[in-house]
Amino acid sequence: MRAILACVAFTLLLAGCTFARQKQAKATEALAGNHAALDEQSRALTTGVVDSLSLAPTNPPTALALDLAKRDQIIEGLPTNRIDVPAILAGVKTAQDALDARFRSIDTLLAQKATLEASLREAEAKLIEMGRLYEAERNRGILRRIWLGVVGSLGLGGVIALVMLCPALLPLAGRGVGAIVAKLPSLAGYLGLVSHRAFDSVVKGVGEVRAALDKSSAFRQQLDNELLKATDEDHRRLIDARRAALNV
Repeated sequence: MRAILACVAFTLLLAGCTFARQKQAKATEALAGNHAALDEQSRALTTGVVDSLSLAPTNPPTALALDLAKRDQIIEGLPTNRIDVPAILAGVKTAQDALDARFRSIDTLLAQKATLEASLREAEAKLIEMGRLYEAERNRGILRRIWLGVVGSLGLGGVIALVMLCPALLPLAGRGVGAIVAKLPSLAGYLGLVSHRAFDSVVKGVGEVRAALDKSSAFRQQLDNELLKATDEDHRRLIDARRAALNV
């Protein structure tokens, strides 16, 4: 059951990541189209400035402005559809209406740009979060495989003996044993991997180690502290009940 739930969670994580990636790709593509449309409008405006200054009375300021606009026009290039500057200056209504429509289109493109940029930032943030979740899940899986490999190779008694021989491993082993003691009562029936007998073996083994140590021993105090931190109140009651039943 646990494995099935893990597979479902992992599948949902991948699906969410794929959806976020698709959203990012769509937002990137739409934003590129928006930028292309704005670039075209910018070329039209620059060319309109050049055309307007070319018809204006010549004086040093307008001559300078025309020179600058022409150089900008060289950088940006010519538009596909130019603004009909002479018709607008002549008061042709259709030409003025076309310019007003162009201005409205530019306003729409700018609003769309802001929305698309926000959507892209949201998709990128989602992908970053999905990446963190995936990395965390992958790390948990690696730690789980390492622990199962150690227990499978050495056995529970071997792990306890290893901790006895190397006290520096006690904090890590204490957390590992504490996590197993906390999880096995609820997961044993689901997984079918660890039996009630194995749980009793852990409780009995740890109890015998504690009994072999002097109560004032720093090692025993550290062992008790690590087991206390690795278990919650409900599981400590369960462990105490099994200790009483096993007389350890």
